[in-house]
Amino acid sequence: DFLEIGMRPASETMVSERVELEKLVPVVRAVADETGALVAICTSYPSVMKAGNDAGACMIVDPNALRVSGALQMVAKLDIPVILCDPGNDSEVTDDPVSVLQEFFYERVDACLKAGISRKRLIIDPMMGNPTRVDAALKMLGRIHTFKSFALPLSVAIPKALPYMQL
Repeated sequence: DFLEIGMRPASETMVSERVELEKLVPVVRAVADETGALVAICTSYPSVMKAGNDAGACMIVDPNALRVSGALQMVAKLDIPVILCDPGNDSEVTDDPVSVLQEFFYERVDACLKAGISRKRLIIDPMMGNPTRVDAALKMLGRIHTFKSFALPLSVAIPKALPYMQL
């Protein structure tokens, strides 16, 4: 169990790196120091990953699956677990979102391994990015077992995703 701390933007654009450094990292530090809980920082910025780890985060949750320049190298350097999330690609506009996500995660896992990130540090979150249509999310949940082929732990943040699903 862990606490995920991140910033959800009001729009679909990412919160700026500066804002995450100024507002997110101090919260990570306070929660880690005051609670002793395992803390994961949700960010796509390498500098915020580093600052968050320095502040006490022991895991990264990246909603862009380490696709921002320098993110792969930073996670390899930090040598801490990372949850690779689907940022919301074309998976829900197809009749088979699971196969689209499997292809996406095969590519991302391969990129991680090539960057020197240990397989034992990888976790995948196959729940589609927000907002997600309910029918697409239900298809994913119904076929979640197909992700066993990765031989990696799965993270499924259902309570976080439900309020953002679209009918």
